[in-house]
Amino acid sequence: MSKEKIICWRGTDGDVQPVKCVCDDKFGYPNYCKDENGKEEKMYENTHFLKKEDAWNSIVRSVKAGVSLSGSWVKRVMDELEKAQAESAKSVLEYHKVKANMDNPFSGDM
Repeated sequence: MSKEKIICWRGTDGDVQPVKCVCDDKFGYPNYCKDENGKEEKMYENTHFLKKEDAWNSIVRSVKAGVSLSGSWVKRVMDELEKAQAESAKSVLEYHKVKANMDNPFSGDM
């Protein structure tokens, strides 16, 4: 007598919709399931769900977190760029002041 297969749903980083998986034995960690392409994967409590809606919730949380993290990263990089631009402008101004100084014996070589 064959056992009934268990249908579950994966919803994790990189998924844009729930992925249907089939379990041969038991659902949940540390067991394995196969996705629709036959790829075997270990199930985790935060990536595999018995309800499709729970997989959607996981995906939505993941993409929201990704947007938030990347937005914070862009802000940090933009702040660093602003500082670098200010430092560069200051250096260029100092360069021109040194070059224009008639007391500088090297101003013609600059």
